[in-house]
Amino acid sequence: MILRRFIVAILLCASVVQSPGFSAAQSGNENPECRTLSEGVESAINAARGCANDSECKLVSFGCPFGCLTAINALKEEEIREMVRKYNTKCSPCKYRCEATPMRAVCLKSSCIAVEDKG
Repeated sequence: MILRRFIVAILLCASVVQSPGFSAAQSGNENPECRTLSEGVESAINAARGCANDSECKLVSFGCPFGCLTAINALKEEEIREMVRKYNTKCSPCKYRCEATPMRAVCLKSSCIAVEDKG
């Protein structure tokens, strides 16, 4: 039962980034500029998922409100981190707790995804 709750919590946390409906307004930022910045980061994260093999993918955490862990193409990490820095400078911070679980990034059907690391 505990493992089941843990897995559900991880899936919910991971879905925050992947859910196209999540926005800065949900993180407490009603400011239109913050909403625009948040949507830009989310869009960049989604666009950065492309890959040809596992070695191109990397697990990263961009912090609230952008999810606990997400898998992206490693070449796009710094570009997105810069966007997140700009968001964090201009917008109210939010917080949530992420559960630690062994995860790894893999390339599946030309898209970087996070999977549980069972090895």
